[in-house]
Amino acid sequence: MNEQQQEDDKKNISLQVKMIIFDCLYTSEEVKALNLPPGEAPKDAVTAQGIMRGFGFHKGRLESHREEVKAILDQMPLNFFSKAQGGGEGWSFLQLCMTRDDEQWGEHPSMEELVCLGIGLNMVQFLLPREMWRGLPGGMPYLMINTLPGGFPKPEEATEAPQVDGPTS
Repeated sequence: MNEQQQEDDKKNISLQVKMIIFDCLYTSEEVKALNLPPGEAPKDAVTAQGIMRGFGFHKGRLESHREEVKAILDQMPLNFFSKAQGGGEGWSFLQLCMTRDDEQWGEHPSMEELVCLGIGLNMVQFLLPREMWRGLPGGMPYLMINTLPGGFPKPEEATEAPQVDGPTS
């Protein structure tokens, strides 16, 4: 592989996401050694439920990809980001296929994989409960990205509900 091909591969976000996903999943040997029933995740797995699929990531390998996932998420449109990052406080999953530079990088399966990596690393969260998604455009969730150190507050750290602009009644 020449230098240009290596550079092109780095720019291929969909391929990067796929490679990270494969590295973060438990291998069949690891699962076999744990003697788990089919479909059950290891106790120390970092689980992330996407739109159609759920993932059980190897905690150490997922963490080893934190900076790569952050770099990919940072290429997404500003509307997805928290106000602290100059964003619009979240946007529809349907918009995640484009980068900030208006380049299409992926389709729904790779978008979902990126979301799940982000959820596992506490950099992405859905804005509404799953049961409310059917009322959203295309039945797809809205999500927010926060790549600042620490990510989103954990539920036990949250002190109050987020403020929403606009009428309350």
